[in-house]
Amino acid sequence: MTSHNKQAGVFLWGVPRSVSTSFANCMTYVQDSVVWFEPYFAADWFGRDGNTTQFLMNYNKTKKNVAYPLDANIQTGDNIYEAAQHDFTWVKKKLEEEQPGKKVIFVKDMIQGIAGHYDALPDGFRHTFVIRHPLKVFASLRNLNDKVHHLSGHAGRLTDLTPHLVPPGYFYKEMYDLVEYLKNTIEPYPIIIDTDDLLSNPYQMMHSYCDSLGIPFDESLLTWPAGNDVMLRRWICPKELIVNGYSMSHEATFKTTGFGKPSPIPDRRELPDDVLEVADASMLYYDKLFEQRLQPVSG
Repeated sequence: MTSHNKQAGVFLWGVPRSVSTSFANCMTYVQDSVVWFEPYFAADWFGRDGNTTQFLMNYNKTKKNVAYPLDANIQTGDNIYEAAQHDFTWVKKKLEEEQPGKKVIFVKDMIQGIAGHYDALPDGFRHTFVIRHPLKVFASLRNLNDKVHHLSGHAGRLTDLTPHLVPPGYFYKEMYDLVEYLKNTIEPYPIIIDTDDLLSNPYQMMHSYCDSLGIPFDESLLTWPAGNDVMLRRWICPKELIVNGYSMSHEATFKTTGFGKPSPIPDRRELPDDVLEVADASMLYYDKLFEQRLQPVSG
């Protein structure tokens, strides 16, 4: 595994609603590890070069209704930083710095955050990916957006959302483009995990994932305490991802103590047309990524 300053660096790039936060929960308990939570996504949304518009303009209106309000100690904790004070260059620099006492630096991030900013990728990191069937992703994303759209001021239809919420390639093209870029530069064989494989056999998939990266695996990684304390006090996390409606997307995750079971693919007849439109547009890229995935060992 590639390392810098004798530390192993690993990215997990995800599409929305792909169990990537549970993945981060799991990796939190790797011995001598540190988890960074969506630094590039936060730089893209909230940073000095950020693209967010009306969503953040409603910050003062929504912070009183946050799912996880912060007290003074948490707001000033060493693990919480303000993305609005930084940019992509700062994220790259911080990730490349030695992090004392840590052997594994694990970065969980969203694929849309790095699109157009490949020059900001830090040196010395491996890159891995988590995917999920588009019908599952977009049905879940539509439900989430219906839940929080009154905070952001955006309509519920996915096809009506602005590019900083749903990028032009509907996440999957952005992921495919990064995979191809990495294959031609620093990561000839990116590790891709499909959520259904992970949820169907978490022991086997996480064992294979860790082995492929040279990370020590223990079965105890597959269970963790419920609650959001890990986000507030352990992960290196942008404050903006805690104090606005975005945190609502993790409510169910922070109630879990392990990976759940895979859900069936939704019945197309029961899905709204905007979900079908974006899912169908994404299938070509999903299929290409799925073909390259880390497959469960049979037998």
